[in-house]
Amino acid sequence: MTYNEKFNRKLKRNRWLKVIISWPLMIFMVWLSYSSINELVSINNSIGTIPKAKIASLVNNVASFVGLLIFGFIAIIPIAMLHPSTEPLLKVPFLTKTGLYTVAIIVLSCIASAIWLDNDTREKIKQYNYIECASERELTLKSSSRTYVLDPSLCD
Repeated sequence: MTYNEKFNRKLKRNRWLKVIISWPLMIFMVWLSYSSINELVSINNSIGTIPKAKIASLVNNVASFVGLLIFGFIAIIPIAMLHPSTEPLLKVPFLTKTGLYTVAIIVLSCIASAIWLDNDTREKIKQYNYIECASERELTLKSSSRTYVLDPSLCD
């Protein structure tokens, strides 16, 4: 066996190790982003019927949408690393101006849909006369949220 064959075998083994280690983590991050988006959509759909709604800030909602997009793409990378012929498929969108514009349009539309959904939820809260519970407002370095109720007695 020549040195190149040993090197290629070691390189292939290292690629598999990277996939085994990184792929579950990326899938977990996609799941976290998806569950946050799903929570916002379900709150948006049930405004008016639920007595209490906890809404994350606009930045957190946008981060969930963009996180789904970014981590979804990153989850594909280890699969493409398994075979060297698929690697250029991941690079093509970033090599041309058209590809970069396409990626930018996808990211911007993702951000726009997050902003639209957040604004729609807040408008529904105003429409159904929800009252903000100042005592349950959450403001931390990583996240913030506001809690709205239909009946002021539901505030702690």
